[in-house]
Amino acid sequence: MRGGLDLSGACRDPKDDKFLACAAEGAAHYLVSSDRDLLEMRRYRGVAIVNPGQFLLALELHPLKARAMAARFDHDMLADIRASVQLEPETEARLAKALETLDVEPANH
Repeated sequence: MRGGLDLSGACRDPKDDKFLACAAEGAAHYLVSSDRDLLEMRRYRGVAIVNPGQFLLALELHPLKARAMAARFDHDMLADIRASVQLEPETEARLAKALETLDVEPANH
């Protein structure tokens, strides 16, 4: 039954459990929030929890192939994004490949 997932106690603020349940049940890639209790979780049941700015960056990265990421961003920026922004697995894998590309190729920036 849709809407029946009970994740009581999943978040330190019980009022936020319903948002986690909705995202998990809907197999969402992202839960976008400005709520600190949720953001500190970073990821829950495969759902990346991000703030609105991080989500806009994730949307910008999503269609890019690894080479396009490497051309658009320098190594330090991509490393910072990887360390600070939770991404869905496919985008994360392309970002990792872009970093490998920049590690191998001489800097063009």
